[in-house]
Amino acid sequence: MAAKGSTRRKPARKSNGQASRPTRARAASGRRPGAIVWGATGLAVGLLVALVVHLEHRRPDAPRTDATADSEAAPSPATQDDQPRFEFYRLLNEQEVEVGERDDGEEPPAPAVPEADPAADPPAAPESDGTRYLLQAGSFRQAEDADSLKASLALLGIQARVQVVELPGGETWHRVRVGPFADLEQVNGVRARMADQQIESILLQAGG
Repeated sequence: MAAKGSTRRKPARKSNGQASRPTRARAASGRRPGAIVWGATGLAVGLLVALVVHLEHRRPDAPRTDATADSEAAPSPATQDDQPRFEFYRLLNEQEVEVGERDDGEEPPAPAVPEADPAADPPAAPESDGTRYLLQAGSFRQAEDADSLKASLALLGIQARVQVVELPGGETWHRVRVGPFADLEQVNGVRARMADQQIESILLQAGG
């Protein structure tokens, strides 16, 4: 009888083990919803952070383009401002030149105001002195050389004459001279024309 009672107690132990398994399953099933909630919140936070970072990267790009556009557009008014300044300086220089020329042109009429007196003209002064000037273009021993220089001066519209001079030593020289002139301005004009053709001349007084 004792052996039969021991055999009956064994199934009771099995029933206790089967009853503990559902409690563990219930505890595991109760933990799963909390893990899902935390995972969802983590994903949401990650998405928000990514969105904020993305927006922050985009915002500075727009003002940079505006800044570059402003920096590129800024020098253009500077160049436009420089152009009127340069033109203004040029106009000033041109006006200064014109003023100088006007002053030079207004000076001669001032002494010429007494037009009623014809004897007060400036050219009358050298005539009263009686001083006359000559230009000697060259001096040659051969008459042919003097004649050739005289002909070249005639082509320039300058009348010249050949003066034959005998020196105390018995030598004969042929001097090519232009003039006489009563005004030094005329002398300088003729002398400049001769210099353009590389013809040197010497300024002399008449009778010298």
